[in-house]
Amino acid sequence: MEKTAGNISVNRNAESTGHVLKDISFIMTVLNEEASITGFLDSLFAQDAMPSEIIIVDGGSKDKTRDLIVGYFKSIAGSGNEVLRKEFSEDFKLNGYAGIITKIFGAKSPEGVQLAAYSAPGAGISQGRNIAIALSCGSFICASDAGCRLDPGWLHELSKSFYQNNEAAEVVGGITLPYAENFTQACLSVCMLPLDCEINEKTFMPSSRNAGFLKSAWEAAGGYPDYMDFGEDMKFNFNLKKSGYKIIFNPYVKVYWNLRDNPAAVFKQFFRYAKGDAIGRMYYGRHIIRIASLLALAAAIALAAAVSPYFIFLIVFLLAAYSFKPYMRINHFTGDIKTCPFVFRNGRKNRLLIVAIEAAVPFMLIFIDSAKLSGYFYGLFKRKDYKV
Repeated sequence: MEKTAGNISVNRNAESTGHVLKDISFIMTVLNEEASITGFLDSLFAQDAMPSEIIIVDGGSKDKTRDLIVGYFKSIAGSGNEVLRKEFSEDFKLNGYAGIITKIFGAKSPEGVQLAAYSAPGAGISQGRNIAIALSCGSFICASDAGCRLDPGWLHELSKSFYQNNEAAEVVGGITLPYAENFTQACLSVCMLPLDCEINEKTFMPSSRNAGFLKSAWEAAGGYPDYMDFGEDMKFNFNLKKSGYKIIFNPYVKVYWNLRDNPAAVFKQFFRYAKGDAIGRMYYGRHIIRIASLLALAAAIALAAAVSPYFIFLIVFLLAAYSFKPYMRINHFTGDIKTCPFVFRNGRKNRLLIVAIEAAVPFMLIFIDSAKLSGYFYGLFKRKDYKV
């Protein structure tokens, strides 16, 4: 059965050729990812099934990211394939990006996977993704980010719905799991990453570190919003829904995310996310609830200090309600060496570390919400500077 989506004809009965999936493109954009890109590529090339092409766009890295990508691709392609450095360099204009884009690598793996890397100095994350998708040949796009590790069945599960005859999904996303290697990451994972049982499939919005969609859906939604540097994937999701596309949640599509590893980086990250919410006019309700929660907690502390110490019980109640979901996740995340190797020593869990994580949860939540509120108000102030 063929379905015409936009101006692209999609063959729903397509089958994979060996372990290479026809008409499936993988894309990503990178910037200064020398510490994480090799680990990500290891997980990409360890997939149960491979895409027919892989396209990476570098936004102008100042470190060794590009050299690592080219070297990795060269090792995959082997000596029997011609390695192209700077195959072409031309003016490129798309969705807010106007600059020189250079192809720094192009070859084919022995299995027939097309490998390509481009340099697009000055391209932000939205623009980099848009460039990669525009250059792709597949009808179905799979996307992720450096700093992640893909589950071995990630690509197969993500693209599986593309080949189904019944209710073939146009947009698919999965679950993000942590890969916590230190105390900050462990606390952050239980505070911020929902379990699959917490996800409401009707309102689910995938991060573009773990998403797949028809290329025609990307076209219909106007691509990733070039005016946003953070929160751009959520705005893209809203635009997809506005264009009439259904988003499907698949809990078997798993990505392991190496979260920020120090408080300063955590604050900066959530400040930027919330700034993106304000600029993109998203999640008003969440931020109102966040403001109300912190004000209620501050009021309870003031009452306990000024009126009666018995208000301490109100503080305990509010903190318990505030921290309920993270505490429900602690055993799940800290009990698995794949998600939280930090708490394991010689194959055994460090119970003292788990207690420390439990004690730190309310403080981490308040810290994150303070960053979000600061970023949201800053975004409201700066919104006039953006063409939304």
